[in-house]
Amino acid sequence: MKTALVLLLVLTACARPDAAVPVSGIVECDAVSVRRLVGELWRDSNGSEAMREAKSKTLRVTRPGQAVTMDFRADRLNVHLDEAGVVQRVSCG
Repeated sequence: MKTALVLLLVLTACARPDAAVPVSGIVECDAVSVRRLVGELWRDSNGSEAMREAKSKTLRVTRPGQAVTMDFRADRLNVHLDEAGVVQRVSCG
């Protein structure tokens, strides 16, 4: 019993925290496909193109100091901007 518990803890510790967990019926977005946006000035017209490329259903653009919810949405593309409106990071969730 103890051996099984220790093995379970070891395997859990080795799991990648960023690994995508597929959710039935939801298309997950692919932020890697839009990493080219990092360093570019964000324009609202980029939104529909970025969503199409990332295969996301929704888009969230955030700016420094902006309050955001902590809910996870596998189909959402997040675009994180700096104060000047330049894309700093893209992610899904």
